Amino acid sequence: MIFIPICFLLAALFSFYKGYKQWSSGSTITTMDRNGGPVTTTDSDKRVNWFTVGANIFGLILLALAVGSYIMVQAEK
Repeated sequence: MIFIPICFLLAALFSFYKGYKQWSSGSTITTMDRNGGPVTTTDSDKRVNWFTVGANIFGLILLALAVGSYIMVQAEK
């Protein structure tokens, strides 16, 4: 029954990969003039915080599930 923890671990690794790609891709800044002017979008080279990327948070949750399910599987033996 080690299949379930391995699946969780693979899903976590895939999620971290997607999160890294999103984190390193840069971001866009959208500004709006308060006087009713046009909305402008500019590209930014600044990176956002690592924990603000949803895929990284999901990867952490999946990693915790992998560790927890591995402990449960070993405890049942």
